[in-house]
Amino acid sequence: MNQELSVATVALFVVSPFKLKNAVSSVKVRNGSLRASDLSAAARATLQGQAGPAGPTGPPGPVSAPHLLTAESNPLVDLEDCGGDLLDCPNLLTLALNTPVEPVPGGGPPGPASDIPKRDWFVQAKLVVIGQDLPDDQRNDCGLVIDGSTEPSGVLDIAQSRLSFEFSPGEFETVALMAAVPKRLKNPRIALRCTSLQFQDSEVSDLKITALEVGDITAAG
Repeated sequence: MNQELSVATVALFVVSPFKLKNAVSSVKVRNGSLRASDLSAAARATLQGQAGPAGPTGPPGPVSAPHLLTAESNPLVDLEDCGGDLLDCPNLLTLALNTPVEPVPGGGPPGPASDIPKRDWFVQAKLVVIGQDLPDDQRNDCGLVIDGSTEPSGVLDIAQSRLSFEFSPGEFETVALMAAVPKRLKNPRIALRCTSLQFQDSEVSDLKITALEVGDITAAG
């Protein structure tokens, strides 16, 4: 609203003196020296009128990149005799899904793991098994397991590793695993494990676990 008011405009309010703030002389009205501050709040609001339509909404801001976590190990590792249950076998490699993500340049340090929100993850793993050929009743299994779980549901994925009958020294097999880890599991530690029986001479190498944050995971069905 302009600070200087025209005589014609103010004349509308002369007939209603209660809208004028304190005493306003006709001289101010005639010579144009009447200012907005001389009017009451109600008069100023009336002169100002209704607000115009809102301007267009700006474009959405950038979407943050999904979180990506990895763990890997390359040296040869001998498989220990742990029977045929992955839940009883030692960890070959682990990846904690509550690991703070490295800060972006110029940003602050990552917060503690307890402050990290629960997320949905897609987890992949691979490893190379090197060893002897095994009969059907002595297969080795490799899998992704929730570290610390004692329940069968703690095994997220499992794959059989059994080298061909044409075994020769140095023969190897690549095993791939994958699993969806929903946020209800509260960002657990994921372990890569393999079973091994007594007198089996097997080794693993080139282990890697990768976890990528994804959208909401819902149960099928």
